[in-house]
Order: sequence, then C-alpha cells, then structure tokens
Amino acid sequence: MSKKNSNIHDTSDIQAELWRRGVLNWKLHTTQKRIYSAMDRTSSGLFVALCSRQLGKSYLMVVRAIEQALRRPQCRIKYGTAFLSDLQEFIIPTFNLILSDCPNWLLPRYNVQQSKFVFKNGSEIKLVGLDMKPNGLRGNTIDLIILDEAAFISNLRYLYDSVIVPATIHRPSCKIVMITTPPVSPDHDFVEFYQKAEQQGSCVKFTVFDNPLLTQNRITELCKEAGGENSTTWQREYLCRFVTDSNLAIVPEWTKVEGDCIQALERDEYFKYYHCYEALDIGSVDFTACLFGYYDFKRAKLVIEDEAQINGPEMTTEKLAVMIRQKEKELEYYRLYLRISDNNNLILLQDLSYLHGMPFSPTSKDDLQAMVNELRLWVLQRRILIHPRCKMLIGNLKYGLFNKKRSEFERSKVYGHYDHIAALIYLVRNINQQTNPIPSYLGYEFDVIENKTSSGTEATLEKLFGPHKLGRRSHEVLGI
Repeated sequence: MSKKNSNIHDTSDIQAELWRRGVLNWKLHTTQKRIYSAMDRTSSGLFVALCSRQLGKSYLMVVRAIEQALRRPQCRIKYGTAFLSDLQEFIIPTFNLILSDCPNWLLPRYNVQQSKFVFKNGSEIKLVGLDMKPNGLRGNTIDLIILDEAAFISNLRYLYDSVIVPATIHRPSCKIVMITTPPVSPDHDFVEFYQKAEQQGSCVKFTVFDNPLLTQNRITELCKEAGGENSTTWQREYLCRFVTDSNLAIVPEWTKVEGDCIQALERDEYFKYYHCYEALDIGSVDFTACLFGYYDFKRAKLVIEDEAQINGPEMTTEKLAVMIRQKEKELEYYRLYLRISDNNNLILLQDLSYLHGMPFSPTSKDDLQAMVNELRLWVLQRRILIHPRCKMLIGNLKYGLFNKKRSEFERSKVYGHYDHIAALIYLVRNINQQTNPIPSYLGYEFDVIENKTSSGTEATLEKLFGPHKLGRRSHEVLGI
C-alpha cells in the first residue's frame, strides 16, 4: 500500500474512532468551538447564544445533539424549531450532512412518523416544530433541550414555564440551550431570557465579524444587501442588536423623533381654554387602554398627559369607570371637549354613559393603513408630545409591530395588541383643529389705565365678554 493510501486509511480510522467516542467538535470552525466551550463552562441550566446570520448556529447545535446522543446511552434530546417547515428545509438536511461520514454501525435511524433519530445505544433526538406542536417538548426524562432560533418562537415564556421546566424536574442536569439571531422586535420574551443569562454569565454573543468563514469583502457585500450600516436588518441580523424591523413597525418614524416628543410639558396660560380629550380602546383579553390629553391650539400639538389600562378578569364597566374618573380628578379634567372610543362594544359605551355619566362617542374607522398613516404623519411632524409617565404608550410606539401580512397589529405579552397605539389613532383622527378655543378678547387693546378703570368700562366689558379681571397691562385679561 502506498504512503498516500495509508494516510487515507489512517484518517478514516481516526474519524471512526472519534465517532465511536462521540467527539465531533473537529467538524466546527473556531467561533463555533468558542460557543461549544462556553456551553461546557456554564453551570447554569439555561445557556443563551446570540449569533449573527451565516455563523452556523444550527450546524453547531446538531453536532452537539449527536455528540450527546452517542456519549450517553438512553439519552433523550428535544430539538425545537420555531416553525415545522424549518425541520424539512434546514435541520434534517444538516443532520444528514453531519452524519454523512458516520460509520454504518453507529448510524442512527430516522423515524419519519415520530420525527426522531434513534441511535443504536437507545438514545433519541426528537425534532419538534413548535408552531404546530407547542407541547412537543413535554416528556418525563429529558437530558438536553435545544431551541433553535428561539427569538422567533411564539409564546416562549409559556413554553419555558409550563412545558420545559416541568419536563426537566426529573433531570436536574438537563441543559436548556437557546440559540438565535435577535427577534424582529425587542418586545419578545427572548430578550428577557438573554438579559437573565447575561447576568448569570451563561450567554455569548457573536456578530458577523466573528465569522472566520467570511472575508471582509463578503461582509461588505452582506452589509449592502441588508440595506447598509444603518438598516435594521444589518443592525439586528448581523450585529446582533435588539432593534425593531422598520418594515413591520407600526410607527417607524418614532425612533427618529422619540427624544423630541417625550416631554414633561408644563401647561401654559391658555390651558384652561384648550380642548381636553380622552380616547379609549376596548379589550378584554387584550388591554383596555385610555389616553388623556389636550390639543395645544397655539402650537398645533397634541399633548398626552397620562394613560390608564386594565385587562383580564379585572375588566368590568364599573372598574373601568372608576379608573377613568380617578385620572380625570388627578388631571383636573373637569371640562372635557370629547371622549372618543372604538366602536367594537357599543353596549359598554352605553353603560358608561347611562350608568356612570361618562359618554364616549364611537369613532368612525377607515382602512387600518390609512388610519396608521395619519398617525405616522403627526409623529413625523413632531405634533404629538407625550409625558414620560406614559410608559405603555411609549413602549407601544417603540416596539409596536404589524403581523407579517400587515393586516392587523401583532400581539405582545407586555403591550397586548398595541391597544395604546389604537387609542392614539382614534384621538388623532377626532381632534378639532379648526376651532380656536382661545377667547377672542385675549390680547384686545383696552384704553384703560391701571387702577383707574371706570365702572362704566367694566360694565361694558362684562356685557361683551363676561366676568373678567384687568391685569397690570392694559391689554391683559385673565380668567373668566
């Protein structure tokens, strides 16, 4: 046998021995090995890896799953993906690629009906598409749980608390691995898990610049393809930053104006004349959100001073009325110009009016995109000012998303159905911008000398404009 053929034979024997031992990290590139080592070092049950696109996340996790299945007889592993389609398109092909040089006497069998790889030593790797089988991670004895693209799994918090944690009770050593690119919006359960893992030292983050397989020229091309350095796609998918996708954002302009539009604005001397408004978006499972504000006619700006919300079993007409009345009292909104609401629950509006003396007018509704676009124009023109205490509304504007079809708002565990944005839309479309609420006599020049106003002049002014007081300047009239 030639020396060349001998080397091939030796290499084949070495690989077979490594397969027998369940040692496959030689298939990984340097950054994948760093993630692999970080998983081994952490003592926490939860490990989180935030990774750029094209880093080989799935390849790494399939290697890890196969290794553990080979090393531990009767091992039970669950491999979950956000979507069932991901299994056929990405995960199973990755398994086949990695297993392509596995010795036949070790090669696992894939059970199509049960979606799992069965190994000769009794170990199993169960594949679960969580969009179709959210409870597919359940089991009495599980040794490893992998959540591939965890930031795109719906109800991640529910899955973790109600499915994953109970499944690991009998296996305290079970490790849970979440590996993913950042979510489309920072308003996703994954962000909470990442922050928790970061505090515990059980997370890693690798950007496109950590990928040893990419040249600088290729990275530059990817940046251009993603829309440039300032695009949300580049920032999120390649630099691993938590940003909102501008293509799905309900109000993408908010990120540009946020610093200018969040203000603890003091009321000016004309506030008592301005029109005060309340806007209500009614929900039961979602939030019932109410906004309180006024239209500053002088500056042509809508000022949102406060908010209130209620949901779930607490949502009753009585409690809603008490909540709104309390806010009115705090804000001294004793003279409201208009209460406006969505028109989805006319019975509740009738109860608020007849039982609680709190009439809300149902708003007219156009196409959703048209209503949102009107709000976006106001935001872009910086015509909406919001008090910093309105945290729900600010969060809605910052993180609010459409669904993928842009047919309705997405749902969020924290912000519901983005109900506060809906309330703001109703308010914007019903603002009276034409009527000047400031009395015409304010600024009128009176030929009156201080402290020498004749009773006749006083009587004439009262007849024309009602009760008034003359200030130190002859043109100043305060209070009616």
